[in-house]
Amino acid sequence: MTKAVFFNIPAHGHVNPTLPLVQELARRGETVIYYGIEDYRKQIEAAGARCRTYESLSPSVRFDFGRDDRSSPSLSKLARVMIEFCETSLPFLLDATRHDAPDYILHDFTCVWGKYVSQILGIPAIATIPQFPVNMKRRPDPYPGMYADMVRMLLGGIPALIRFRRTANRISREHSVRRAGLWDMLANHEDLNVVFTSRVFQPHAEDFDDSFVFAGPSIAERDETLDFSLEFGSGPLVYISLGTILNVNVAFYQHCFEAFGGTDKRLILSAGADTDLDSLGTIPENFVVRNHVPQLEILKRADLFVTHGGMNSVSEGLWYGVPLVVIPQGSDQHLVASRVQALKAGVALDKRRITPQALRQAVDSVLFDQGIRANIETIQDSFHKAGGFVTAADKIMQAVRQARSNSPGLAAGLS
Repeated sequence: MTKAVFFNIPAHGHVNPTLPLVQELARRGETVIYYGIEDYRKQIEAAGARCRTYESLSPSVRFDFGRDDRSSPSLSKLARVMIEFCETSLPFLLDATRHDAPDYILHDFTCVWGKYVSQILGIPAIATIPQFPVNMKRRPDPYPGMYADMVRMLLGGIPALIRFRRTANRISREHSVRRAGLWDMLANHEDLNVVFTSRVFQPHAEDFDDSFVFAGPSIAERDETLDFSLEFGSGPLVYISLGTILNVNVAFYQHCFEAFGGTDKRLILSAGADTDLDSLGTIPENFVVRNHVPQLEILKRADLFVTHGGMNSVSEGLWYGVPLVVIPQGSDQHLVASRVQALKAGVALDKRRITPQALRQAVDSVLFDQGIRANIETIQDSFHKAGGFVTAADKIMQAVRQARSNSPGLAAGLS
């Protein structure tokens, strides 16, 4: 049995896919020390890992991932937050990892500190990738308009970029490592990279060699139940959710009420933890509205999913064969929406042009399109055949055995 240290960032889209993988590794007897924040302790420990918060390392270590305005995310600001956290935490993470003496490191592909700990201490590392990886060397513009999106995210963030570069230079000098660039905040790839999608769903999959294992979505049954009945009508069941971050959007939810209220459709709307349900006004009788719902339990029964286009949500919808109407809010969601449209698994709408009429037209067109359902079956089949967290664990253990055979004294030499 071997030991791993897992570095991740405090974001649902990055943590959730890793939990079934961690549970599988623990089932096989692996010890996993998982770095996160207190908000995720319950889920991490339920998966069988030892939760260690970044803040527990030192009072000076604080992951302020959400201190910038989430309503208009900026690549420059996020990169500054990440590199400044790396500078503060790296000395403590190096000391803690020397003491833990792990056989290997797992880290989210955005965690430059995970890559640095691996390089400085000489410990094999494996990256987990919960989004579409991008190979900029092979394809510098992986989807139409990507550069325009990046320019928009960078503009207005020049002071953040200056601070990013200065911090990256200090880390490079102090620890004798290569200076991180902006792209390193998005692509810290390793000799083995576990991607939580299939090659069928991955755009330009031919750009990635065998060091990228497309294991498919990491989805496991959850101990969740519905606290409401679905028998509030007999029409198609439509599930609406804008995810866990950019979800306080009263105007959008009211558009949904106007579009579908009084129709034969049954609507379940997950409004997000921060939305005041009283602010939504009168809720139509054919709607169930909650701050949070057990998403997988609903998707097992849904006829259509109106989603923000987060990679996890889209993957879960396709895993259960649910057609999609995607309304990307930001970040990588535009790329996910573009892929859904390219594979004709649903349609994408521009959030700036949402009207009740546009919502009705999109939902009706997707609900009754048999071609879309056939296309989804192909993607769904690729997801199931990829193997998910079991395949991911197999590949990780294979790589660890190979690393140990090449340098059997590695872990002992760290203490």
